[in-house]
Amino acid sequence: MSETKWLRASARNDEIGVDRENEILKGFVVVEQGVIKGDHDGEFDGAALKSVVKLMKADPLGIKSRFSHPTLSSDGLGKFLGRAKNPRMSTVNGDIPAVRADLHIDPTSHTTPAGDLGGYVLDLADSDPAAMSSSMVLKSDREFRIDKKGRRILDDNGVELPPLWRPTALHATDIVDDGAAVGSLLAASVDESKLPDAVAREGCAMLDSHFADCGPGYIREHCTQWLEKYLSWRFGQDAQVPVPEPKVDPEPSYDPDRDPEVLRRKRVNGLAE
Repeated sequence: MSETKWLRASARNDEIGVDRENEILKGFVVVEQGVIKGDHDGEFDGAALKSVVKLMKADPLGIKSRFSHPTLSSDGLGKFLGRAKNPRMSTVNGDIPAVRADLHIDPTSHTTPAGDLGGYVLDLADSDPAAMSSSMVLKSDREFRIDKKGRRILDDNGVELPPLWRPTALHATDIVDDGAAVGSLLAASVDESKLPDAVAREGCAMLDSHFADCGPGYIREHCTQWLEKYLSWRFGQDAQVPVPEPKVDPEPSYDPDRDPEVLRRKRVNGLAE
């Protein structure tokens, strides 16, 4: 009997784990926000992550994925694993922005010259996902951070901040031992059930599901009716007591003679007393 194992499932349907039945590696980390490790001089910020999502969505087939990067002696033929699809913004370790996608394992990955690579990746992801990572093969421009005088911005230690990478083309996202912009392949996302606004998030998710094709007027009317029924059920007659409107202090009238900007302009023009 096939079994699907999830590391996490949330109201946003951002599953992370191994879907054995459909042979999909759900929610693997494509890239994390932050400084790129190793000898790469650069950093991925939020804008870069959004560019990665856009580039991935632009490929209708999905981005190819291989078992490790090609080398000088091998072009990667025979290492094809499948294609990464459904890219989306997410997080790792609770608060680090990241891009996730689903790796759809191709049937040919089970009969490669090197053996059952697809099965090995699924097995290892199931057993020890921290033992794997992913790494993008991409083209990118570099944006140096400069101040108003055109000088490179330095950190607290006097070292130049690394340039921001601006991805322009994405060729592959390969499964590797240690990725330059990814930690664990299936790093846990934020546990929304433990957030301070968890109840509000769950409520919004239910409303999104129930009123998926409805406009704001329809939603407001039906939610108001439901709220009145709930209050009546919970508080009985007390629910009928009108709540007084909050008192709001009137806004002060505008006096141009007291406007700081007007006074500043008068001083500049030599008109102030």
